[in-house]
Amino acid sequence: MKIQEILSELEFNYGTFPRKAIEDAIANREKITPELLKIIEHAEQNVDELVYQESYMAHIYAMYLLAQFREKRAYPLIVSFFSIPGEISLALTGDVVTEDLGRILASVSHGDISLMTSLVENEDANEYVRGAAMEGLLTLVACGQKSREEITSYFQSLFQGKLARERSLVWSLLVSCCADLYPEEVLQNIKRAYENGLVEEGYIDFEWVEESLARGKENVLRNLREDRRHKFIEDTIREMEWWACFRLPEQQQAVRRKKEEFDIHQLDGIDLYDSGAEEAFEEYQDALLERFFNSSEGQARLQEDPEMGFWAAQLMYYGYSYIDVTVPQMTAGSVEEIVTELFPRKISISSPEDADDAIPELVAFWQYLKREYKLPKANSILRFLRKIEPDFKRIMNDPSRFGMAKSFFTMGRAAGFDMTNQEDIDKFIQVYNAAALAPDLQPLLSETPSTEKDKGTRKRRRKRKRKR
Repeated sequence: MKIQEILSELEFNYGTFPRKAIEDAIANREKITPELLKIIEHAEQNVDELVYQESYMAHIYAMYLLAQFREKRAYPLIVSFFSIPGEISLALTGDVVTEDLGRILASVSHGDISLMTSLVENEDANEYVRGAAMEGLLTLVACGQKSREEITSYFQSLFQGKLARERSLVWSLLVSCCADLYPEEVLQNIKRAYENGLVEEGYIDFEWVEESLARGKENVLRNLREDRRHKFIEDTIREMEWWACFRLPEQQQAVRRKKEEFDIHQLDGIDLYDSGAEEAFEEYQDALLERFFNSSEGQARLQEDPEMGFWAAQLMYYGYSYIDVTVPQMTAGSVEEIVTELFPRKISISSPEDADDAIPELVAFWQYLKREYKLPKANSILRFLRKIEPDFKRIMNDPSRFGMAKSFFTMGRAAGFDMTNQEDIDKFIQVYNAAALAPDLQPLLSETPSTEKDKGTRKRRRKRKRKR
């Protein structure tokens, strides 16, 4: 495609992702870069007109492509665009601000923090934009372009006078960024901010800061380096092609109809032992998972894990069946009980690495629930999940946490038996009894694990995929 043809394809959202145009733009990087820079300039100069053109997307494509190109000339243009006061930059970019703006800024900065810090300190800029600029600074640390000490020192200067001492979301975002960077040096500043009522505790409470300290600097920084939210933009196609806005209109209408028919609270009044409760739960579980799969969060996770769905399903199942909580009733405490006690006790996995996808999937699931259903405990649950992520693999593979049945099944698998096959289970029981390792297996077998990650639930997941 010629340059003008590419630009024409990228000007508006026509209902499908313009993969060919993006591929050709990348292939013609040198020629198209000046045009992409002009698009961002044009967007800033014409915001009052563009805000009424809902399908206009050239500036968004331009930002991601220029970030992928590491185009430093884009840095001041993007900062200038997002310095526009009020909500208009959000209206023109949708979820880009809260999802990827920090990564975009870091990608085009080449390690220069001056424009990001000016955006952080710009009191006329939108609060979420200022928070995204702080996230951009974290990204530079995560990617090795800035030291933790330099960015921590800058954050400390914000506490010490560079931010107006008025309660705002910016203070909460600052505390959150400090926690992600290990808040040791700024702990007293954070305490005073809470004491002075500057931080919105519903967004981040002081307990979360203390938990970050308790995890230790090495663990906190490792989590920062491994977090996808703090990586440079490397692939525009992968970043954008799954967005909900690229579904065909009939797909969008189908999703909307399903959404209208679903009540997130519909299980709340049904007791586990009521007649029909099991069937009602299974219908609820399938319906909510289907919505999650079709969400932007679910589509992003599917890019990383095509077999996604297992862990979210088990969270719902063990919550409802074992501790009597539905999804809207879950708290950080109940999720902790399920994830750190019931999962390792009840769920058998084929290899230690099978645990790696669990927390990323649950984080995506709760990000979806937070956005779509505004569940009040979602923030605290997400904080817990991110805290536990570095340790979850160890927890799932700690034999001291296994239940009797899981220990038995793990032993059988280690001995070479297929513990998903009843014939092999019977053979292992005979071997087990013959070795006089246990006088009676019946109590143990009555607690057979309800979930075998590598077999049954994946089969069910495939059935759902075919239906879609």
